[in-house]
Amino acid sequence: MPSLGQSIISNPDEFEIAWKKEPDYLSAEVADKLDEADPLNDTPNLFERRKTKAMAAHSFSYPLKETLENIKKMHMLQANLLHDVHFDKHPDFKDSGHCFDRDRYKPALLSAQELLGFEYECEFNFTQNGMTDNLGKLMSTFLKVSKREWENDKRKIVMLGTEFNADQTMAHSTMRGVIADGQRSEIKEASSTKSEDEILKIPHGENGVYDTQTIIDFIKSNADKTKMICLPDVVFNTLQRLELNKIFDATRDVIEKNKIIVLLDLAHGFANRKIDLKSMPVHGAVMCGYKHLPGGYDGTPVGFVVKRSLDLKNEFHPQQGWKANDSKKVWDHISGFNRDIAFTEGAVAFRTSNPMTLALLPAQTSLTTFGKIGWTKLFNKSECLTRYLLAQLQEHLVKTNQIEIITPLDPKQRGAGIALKMKNGLDVRAIEHKLKERGFEVDTRPPVMRVTAHYAHTTFADVHQFVQTFKLVVDKMLKPKVYESYKNWGMFALGATLVAGLCAVALGSSKSTSNTNTTPFKHP
Repeated sequence: MPSLGQSIISNPDEFEIAWKKEPDYLSAEVADKLDEADPLNDTPNLFERRKTKAMAAHSFSYPLKETLENIKKMHMLQANLLHDVHFDKHPDFKDSGHCFDRDRYKPALLSAQELLGFEYECEFNFTQNGMTDNLGKLMSTFLKVSKREWENDKRKIVMLGTEFNADQTMAHSTMRGVIADGQRSEIKEASSTKSEDEILKIPHGENGVYDTQTIIDFIKSNADKTKMICLPDVVFNTLQRLELNKIFDATRDVIEKNKIIVLLDLAHGFANRKIDLKSMPVHGAVMCGYKHLPGGYDGTPVGFVVKRSLDLKNEFHPQQGWKANDSKKVWDHISGFNRDIAFTEGAVAFRTSNPMTLALLPAQTSLTTFGKIGWTKLFNKSECLTRYLLAQLQEHLVKTNQIEIITPLDPKQRGAGIALKMKNGLDVRAIEHKLKERGFEVDTRPPVMRVTAHYAHTTFADVHQFVQTFKLVVDKMLKPKVYESYKNWGMFALGATLVAGLCAVALGSSKSTSNTNTTPFKHP
């Protein structure tokens, strides 16, 4: 069995066994001991950490120091090299050929491949566009409905009933375009169709959690009329991780038989846990760089995946610009057009214009830096931190009936994020404010609070202090409620005493004026 420290980065099960053997294993002293044993305990120093501790690591966190250094470096390179910064004289980015092809930066590309599990390098491309922009690009390319499909009612998009608004809005807007195309072509079935009729929503269970078998059954029962499936890896509001392997193992045949396009939203899954896209019947995926990817700025873009197996030459036709041409050949045709030098496979076939290097640097710096440390080590530590967080929450807030954890506890059905609800009537927004005053940031989507212990910058001591502070805040906010309860009971008791007194007076008066009632009154 590895040592306690080694188990943090190699085996969460063995870590949990060893950690819980410690006397008073939820104490501050043990938290400090875990941090001291952690082989990756220096990674927080890579960030610009300030007084407030980020426990909402899935929604912006500390910037990475190296990113700022790379931005400064790029700034000075352009000042010194001017136009040559694009080409082979570029001294720092030669491993991608030149800055001109910065969206193919090899070290970051290989790191993304480890995280996402795409098979071929051409299947991924970095982009300065946001995640929803990229989702729209893929949806509009792949959602094409023929006259026969209109007649057979095969044009639906399947999504979760509670999918994030950005995805639902993009699905509706893309579908409206399909409907408009049908109406322009005078297809009868399109004349009165609304986008609301074309989005099929998978129902959820209690607390917004989805049942794997329900998803499988829904996909199978609607396969003959489905054109596209769009699912998340991690559900944004409950932080449940869908069992995509089980779902796609059970539905692969109907997806392939009915030629359904499958897209994934990896907003809360990217750099949270690994995913193996090559093993799934998935055609494309989009992601962003300001949630779990360490050090992302507001709106940090990453890129998108398109499987090489899709026919982008004859069946689907992505919009292309000069960057969709082979960079080594395009200059010979700079004043014309040559179809033969354009990419026709994977995400690179979707390239259009020059991306801004500065826009790509945050995600690429993070991917390169943490790829060198090792994603497997980082995610093992993440699981250890998450189990430690859950144990603290369960001991101090679940057992006292203050919170309910709605994220599934099974590691296969969650990542690092935990969503919870208050059970005592307290407003999560008020708790968020009180926690912020005490140096901890969380994320709320009323009635849900979302918390995360991030593998790159959260320590075990941070988690211990956070839960203790959370409990303190809840206890203090409940005290006025307890006082109010006692006050209400006191008013009731006073009223009851007055009524009893009046009754006694009335009975005494009756006794003095009656000659027949000689039995003294006894209070029941």
